[in-house]
Amino acid sequence: MPNRIPKPTTPLEVRRAFQQMRFNTDVLTTGGVGQVLIGAGVGFNPVWSSTLTTLESLTVDDITIDGAAITSGTGAISFGDEDLTTTGVIAGTTITGANVTSGEDPGHTHTGTLETITNGSGALVRKCMALYATAAGFASTAKADAYLTSEVIGLADQNVIGIDGDGPMRTSGILEATTAQWDARTDSVGGLTEGVVYYLSKDTAGFLTTTAPSSVGEYVVRVGKALTTTKMLIEISQPILL
Repeated sequence: MPNRIPKPTTPLEVRRAFQQMRFNTDVLTTGGVGQVLIGAGVGFNPVWSSTLTTLESLTVDDITIDGAAITSGTGAISFGDEDLTTTGVIAGTTITGANVTSGEDPGHTHTGTLETITNGSGALVRKCMALYATAAGFASTAKADAYLTSEVIGLADQNVIGIDGDGPMRTSGILEATTAQWDARTDSVGGLTEGVVYYLSKDTAGFLTTTAPSSVGEYVVRVGKALTTTKMLIEISQPILL
């Protein structure tokens, strides 16, 4: 194993340390810029390297990198102002960030706040559907014909969330989807209409409309405003009873 020279301060101390070494002793030198000292296990000499390919797991403070998973002992992981790109599915109780690109919807960028919910609607929940809370952690498709179902808390942000399955819901920021996905949720053609405000539908659960409800007993709920044909800025308002 390498011998370490304890804090040598003069050339003489270094020379004396080398003179005391036995034959075939390995000498550990100083690493270069950007390198860390790593080892391949017990009985192996550590080496300086800029890669960690030999490590199976790495823990720094409360953050652990193990295989393809990054976890935190505190439950919170921050990437600062940097973008996060993954080929996997993004999941968590709350995900707040600038730009997040996931394999769940390749090429799609999540912006704002994501909450993980359990689909309690008894049916498939599809992307862009408006949701309301049914119980702690559970959500169902919202509709503007009753106060309880009109309390929109966000829009589904996964292609399909199965019955009793978990999936992301966007509560703020920008929701991006294909024109076909928006058409399916707004009964329109060509995607969103730029600059137009969208409201919760009184007719179809989970759907949006550009025409606010106008009959007595219905609820007006502003959900968001179209920025482009594929992007909506979420601006959820409290239900207003007519």
